[in-house]
Amino acid sequence: VIDDIDRLSNEQIRHVFQLVTSVAKFPNTTYLLVFDKDIVVKALEQVQEGSGEDYLEKIIQMPIQIPDIQRPALRQILFMRLDEILKKHSDVNFSESHWQAVYMPCVDPFIKHIRDINRLCNAVEFKLSAISGEVDFADIVAITALEIGMPAGYEWAKENKGVLTGDGSQYSFGTQDRKSQEWCKIYEEQLIVILPQNSSLKSDQRDVDLALKCLSHIFPHFG
Repeated sequence: VIDDIDRLSNEQIRHVFQLVTSVAKFPNTTYLLVFDKDIVVKALEQVQEGSGEDYLEKIIQMPIQIPDIQRPALRQILFMRLDEILKKHSDVNFSESHWQAVYMPCVDPFIKHIRDINRLCNAVEFKLSAISGEVDFADIVAITALEIGMPAGYEWAKENKGVLTGDGSQYSFGTQDRKSQEWCKIYEEQLIVILPQNSSLKSDQRDVDLALKCLSHIFPHFG
């Protein structure tokens, strides 16, 4: 079994398939190659001539397509895992209304796979083992989701605590007479630079909007 092939570099992906089809062609040996097809097809097209789809067809003798898990099922799994964490940390503050307000804009956009759920829940449980009595559950889940799903946005939040909490340091960007729309423009200009998607040179505006929406719900003053 060779798993997570789509996590390799483009050149490494090609090397794996070359290895399996030439060097490692042993008798009585079958290879199960596990990968995201769309990512692998694009990677192969960038490192060789021809269609990545055609390349795979020559190598994969029996393709098995696994359908994406539906979002309602993902949410159900996530909620079940979070409920288990809550039961272990009864001293953490939990407000149902706050959770409902924070979940959709701050957590749900970052949950796309089972892997995302595992990473989020493991990180949340690790943090709560040290600070459960000092934090709000919805806030720690939302901030952790941002940290994992959008690391650059999380780092921006760490560097701009005053902006988020209202201790006055937001005025270091300029005069106190700025209107809220002007501040929003300033923050957008900063985030568009630091939130590049994958290897692109410029962030997608949707990333910026997501970061601003998420931070606005976690930090009411900023909102």
